[in-house]
Amino acid sequence: EEVYTTLKAEYPDLPIFATICAISVETNNTAQLINAGRQVAEYSDIVGLSIYPYLLGDIGLRGRANPQNLPDNWLSRWVEIDPEKPFAITETAYIAEDLSMPDFGISISGTEEYQANYVERLLYEAQLYNAEFVIWFIVRDYDAFVITIEGFGIEAEAFLIWRDTGLFDEQGRPRPALAIWDSWLTIPQSSAR
Repeated sequence: EEVYTTLKAEYPDLPIFATICAISVETNNTAQLINAGRQVAEYSDIVGLSIYPYLLGDIGLRGRANPQNLPDNWLSRWVEIDPEKPFAITETAYIAEDLSMPDFGISISGTEEYQANYVERLLYEAQLYNAEFVIWFIVRDYDAFVITIEGFGIEAEAFLIWRDTGLFDEQGRPRPALAIWDSWLTIPQSSAR
């Protein structure tokens, strides 16, 4: 509250926002997260959302990350936190390979097809809700990074959550999702809104 109020007083025309995280290692209770999001949105010019739907255990995606299994309101329930404010996806990605994190009790099957389907649905719904922007968190799989940090004796399991979410695989080859992403970038902005 204090940071937002102070910054708005100094920079009244600058959009200032916090990102609401749609997942938590502490809870799968989406209603609790949405309530927290409402509190954050009060001090935010944009409803910014960080979302990784393959991790949403409360809607039954864990284990099978097919985005066709997302409920109809998977995104709208977040947009509705404050419908009077602009909405943006500040961080997202989707696994294109299986994800196994035994220490965290996570085992999820992912495919390039699932990832492509998610990108298509994400961008369609972002347009539907007039999203200000969408940011894909990891452009290229970071298998090499995981190997490097393990070489330093750092436990890498927590980093696996995004390892295989790139629009390019670990060899730099484009995935099918990239063509979908690129096709949306060619739409003139006035048409996309």
